[in-house]
Amino acid sequence: MFRAVLVSLMLASITTMTLAQTVESQQITGTVTDSTGALIAGAQIVVANTATGLSRTVTSNQDGIYNALNIPVGTYTITTTMQGFKKSVITGVNVDVGAKPAVLIALAVGLVDESVEVKADTMQIQTTSAEIGAVITSQQATQIQLNGRNYIQLLTLQPGVSQTVASGFNIFGTYGANGNSQSVNGIRTDSANFFIDGVDNKDNGGGGNNFVNISPDALQQFRNVASSYDASYGGTSGATVSVAVRSGGKDFHGVAYEYFRNDAIQAYQFIPIGGAVVKPPLRYNNFGYTVGGPLYIPGHFNTRKDKLFFFWAQDFKRVRTSSIGSYSVPTPAALATALAGPTTATGRALAATLLTSPTGNFSYLNENPSNQQEYLVKVDYNLNEKNQINGHFVHDAYTNVGNPTNFIIFQRRLPGLTASVQWTHTFNSKTVNTIVSSYSGNIIYETDGIGANPQFNKSVLRSDYGLNYATLYNASTYIPQIAITGYTLPSTTPLAFNNYQRIYAGKDDFSRILGESRCQNGCLCVARSQEPDCSTRTEWPVHLSKPGFACPG
Repeated sequence: MFRAVLVSLMLASITTMTLAQTVESQQITGTVTDSTGALIAGAQIVVANTATGLSRTVTSNQDGIYNALNIPVGTYTITTTMQGFKKSVITGVNVDVGAKPAVLIALAVGLVDESVEVKADTMQIQTTSAEIGAVITSQQATQIQLNGRNYIQLLTLQPGVSQTVASGFNIFGTYGANGNSQSVNGIRTDSANFFIDGVDNKDNGGGGNNFVNISPDALQQFRNVASSYDASYGGTSGATVSVAVRSGGKDFHGVAYEYFRNDAIQAYQFIPIGGAVVKPPLRYNNFGYTVGGPLYIPGHFNTRKDKLFFFWAQDFKRVRTSSIGSYSVPTPAALATALAGPTTATGRALAATLLTSPTGNFSYLNENPSNQQEYLVKVDYNLNEKNQINGHFVHDAYTNVGNPTNFIIFQRRLPGLTASVQWTHTFNSKTVNTIVSSYSGNIIYETDGIGANPQFNKSVLRSDYGLNYATLYNASTYIPQIAITGYTLPSTTPLAFNNYQRIYAGKDDFSRILGESRCQNGCLCVARSQEPDCSTRTEWPVHLSKPGFACPG
């Protein structure tokens, strides 16, 4: 066993010279000129994050070019000083996920004590990258009405994106938020990558669901890179969706919210002529809160509130959806006729497990309750100008009813998480290195709460019907599946499997400015472990023809 696991880990380990969108690779670049357009070398440029105070100091080279490498997502102020020129202050420079905005700096002749302040253009053209993609901000994620409040729905706002579900409410499915329900530029729906702060968030072995479904209130923004991306993106041939988790800042901010839906304010579904007017019950409540700000001790630690910050969020969903289901079943008269012929005690016991209805149609309420909860924390620490450390931990817990249309149901539990620690070190104005250690994964439990479906009001234990014939390995105590030609009957499969998936990753990104070019090298080492436990206890089915369907022996 140990050897098999070791071999699988060795095969799963990957080392590359570029990164698969694993670390924050944002940067600000541009040129410094005077009023005549002449390039200025040796100007000092300070790039400062307005929310946290994080700053990066660089110098323009002999061609007037400057680069601030590997900076976090946020809004920045760029301050430029040069002897013989007025100080330039450019505010409101937005740096999105994976963005490389070019900001041109024009200095006016004058004293350094004088300053010229301008506000950056709202729309900043990307001239340093050919990537095609779009950014969704936190304001859009929280203020656009989302049916189900799943951030993945927002991908459809972008060109070339289509989804395979009828409603965004259905994106959250059996095994969590479905990352396989969107096609970007016609690529297969299972070809997209999903990352949270550079951590892999897609369960490729569990149907394409995301390990965690981050709340729209907890994300700062996310970016969908659709095509023409560089070698730092990889994993699959499709698009890459990168989510940046919110960070705390110098000021305290928080929000509390609740969103709800209810069948009392729900429209009726299509009703055919003569059909019954039925509105299935619906209860949807999504509530939670977020809070973020500085961590400090007055007079002792972080007194300027520019070093240590936190962001904490909790999100809860309670969903009670339902639909009207039906089975084509024998009538009591047909069952009595079948039992009137030659039969045995086993045949009569099997017949007792069947659903019947005077109309031959058994209608029931297909209930699918689910509970979801999320805990999220992110910490940012500006140790000094050359060293920044941050980390996040996101944990989701999701429970629902498995096999709600079957005789036998169970409680499905899916705890999932992503976590990372990142250290960015600036050697000098031209050299930056970032190291990331991360863990993500989930567990799918399908072995709890196995029992009878209350919608059918029938026992599922063999002993309650006197079924004592031998079974294969005597592994199941449940009634067998009965299939009768011409009828549709509930299944009796009690459970599917348990599955454990874990992804451990270590990453390094080294950036160096060489002349007018940026040289980026790195490595990504990944160890993946997936351990399915397929211990399904299933009774062999009994197949009968419609005439005389009671088992004769």
